[in-house]
Amino acid sequence: MAFGVLTALLGAISVTACAVAAQDGESPPASPWGQDVHVFGGTLIDLERRVFRFGPFRRRLQDCSNAEYLCLTGLDIVLPRTCGRHDPGTVWEASGVRTVVLAERRRQVRIHEGPPDMYRYVYLLATEGQPWLVFEYEAEAGVVALFMDTIQPHGDTLPLDIRNIALQGEIESLRFGPYFDGKVTERSFGACPIYQ
Repeated sequence: MAFGVLTALLGAISVTACAVAAQDGESPPASPWGQDVHVFGGTLIDLERRVFRFGPFRRRLQDCSNAEYLCLTGLDIVLPRTCGRHDPGTVWEASGVRTVVLAERRRQVRIHEGPPDMYRYVYLLATEGQPWLVFEYEAEAGVVALFMDTIQPHGDTLPLDIRNIALQGEIESLRFGPYFDGKVTERSFGACPIYQ
């Protein structure tokens, strides 16, 4: 009997707490990025708590999107809101964050994505000032992988220049090693919502 009373009491407290939180309007403002949690191997992008975490390092995330671009500081990435092809060298900029298209390649679609003679375009993106991080991006799926070195500079130790590796066309050499974090969670991260 005591257990039943305790359960009822806790239920009433939680309903009251939810009602008070809803009245206070404590929910964070809507973001075009959503409030999902995205996991790339050992890397966490938590849009609900607004944190980017890799290994022992954390960065605060801030939505800097505008009408033309999706933008996230902390991760420092800018993506277009409209789908289309993007030539290498294309730059997307918002709120002082500049993301550049390093390379474009075609990928044959997987069996569940369409007919076998269909292709998707995959882009390698980098942000100025972060040579240790390259994003693998598909317009329809968003960011699908991260190539990154989480070693922080100290003394003579510098992070691997993954941006330069991508520019040299050698990024595939990193795909099956410690510098690659493929997307584990299902929801898209930064997919373009508008088709041209």
